[in-house]
Amino acid sequence: LSLALSASLEEVRRLTSIFDKVLNWTRLEQHIYQFEVLGLSDVVTEMVHRLEPFLRAKSVVLKLECDRDALVKGDSYGLQNMVQNLLENAVLHNDRDAKEVSVCIRCIEDSVVMEITDNGPGIPISDRAHIFERFYRGKNGRRVPGTGLGLYLAKNIIEAHQGVISLVDGEGT
Repeated sequence: LSLALSASLEEVRRLTSIFDKVLNWTRLEQHIYQFEVLGLSDVVTEMVHRLEPFLRAKSVVLKLECDRDALVKGDSYGLQNMVQNLLENAVLHNDRDAKEVSVCIRCIEDSVVMEITDNGPGIPISDRAHIFERFYRGKNGRRVPGTGLGLYLAKNIIEAHQGVISLVDGEGT
């Protein structure tokens, strides 16, 4: 029974994620954002709490390092969706048994920087130019269920907040 329940919960999570992506895509296209001053660390902490069952089921060790003074003017729902997409991507594309994900938020001069790192296999060089394109799944992405919208939406949400997202090579990638 617990195996069937676990599979059912995973399917509900997957369908909810797809629904959230489509909803956010619609909001993005219609520019429906309500900006307010938010603590980015609060947004991330809340999303991590909501993703806790998923992270536990995927054997993820998550490290949070948050500057509590990191304030942004943003849309709470959009930022939560962006964080969820980036964390899910870091976890689902990691084929290690012991998955490690780190989220670091810090203030640098007049900017707030959020850095998400993981111990996964990295993104093949041939896919790097396309990872933020709508529906792009890449060579390794085809083994993981998804829509190819997560990184596309994250990028567009960040840009709607006058931010920038980039892929930074890690060791061995």
